[in-house]
Amino acid sequence: MAHGAGSQGGGTKAPKKLVLSERFCSADADFELRSTDGHRFLVHKSNLLAGSKTFCEMFESSREESEAMPVLELVEDGETLEKMLPYFYLERIPLWEVDADKDPKYIVCFDKYQALRAIEAVEAAL
Repeated sequence: MAHGAGSQGGGTKAPKKLVLSERFCSADADFELRSTDGHRFLVHKSNLLAGSKTFCEMFESSREESEAMPVLELVEDGETLEKMLPYFYLERIPLWEVDADKDPKYIVCFDKYQALRAIEAVEAAL
C-alpha cells in the first residue's frame, strides 16, 4: 500500500511536485538544492563553497557522508535561486537591469548567501 493512502484525519498535505531546473541539471553534480516551491537544482558543491561564506558555514555544520546525493532545502523560491545560482559558476552572465523596488527578494537572497559576484552585479546595475 502506498504511504499515506487511506490515512485517517485528512490533515496530511500531498507532497509538492518536484521540478528539475533545466539549467542546473548536470549529470556530474554532487549536491542538490531545493526551493520552497519544489524546484530542484543539481549543483557543484565546490562552486557554492568557492562563492559563498554562508554556504561554507552551512556545509561545515552539516558534514555527513553518504552514498546518496545530499539535499539542502532552502527557504527561497525557485525563481530566486535560478537568478542567483549562475553567479557561482564561471560563465558570462547577461547584464541585468536591477530595480531595487521590484527585485528586493533577489537582493536579500544574494546578501544572505553572500553571493559576491551577484552582489557586485547588483551594485553595478544600480
